[in-house]
Amino acid sequence: SAEWVTEIANAVSELERERNLPPGGIRFLAQIETPGALQRLAAIASAHPRMVAMALGPEDFSAAVGGGPEFDLLLAPSLAVLFAARAAGLLPLGFVGSIGEFSDTYKLREAAAHARRLGFAGALAIHPNQVAIFNEAFSPSPQ
Repeated sequence: SAEWVTEIANAVSELERERNLPPGGIRFLAQIETPGALQRLAAIASAHPRMVAMALGPEDFSAAVGGGPEFDLLLAPSLAVLFAARAAGLLPLGFVGSIGEFSDTYKLREAAAHARRLGFAGALAIHPNQVAIFNEAFSPSPQ
């Protein structure tokens, strides 16, 4: 929730002061993992200036709605996160599919390219096999 983001931001501000870190230097990425959070995307995205990116947590979100991380289930929430992030000036991160499926590099490459065409700015990786694929898919083109 936006209130949770604000509470965490206040705690981080206090820790920055205690440790003589630059104020506001620590930034946040919101990972949306429940249907309730999906209904509050705009409030979460604009909850605090520390917020810089937003992503859907496909496995946790799918489990929360009682399904599996399938394309049909994840398309609408992924697009909702994309739209809310862009509207708030945040980086939309992710792709439509399971982040845990990294063994099929062809499928992952296709999903990343599709996400780029949809407007996503990057993706979160949970395995080293994903890093080069995401870097290639989301890097600026030579043109």
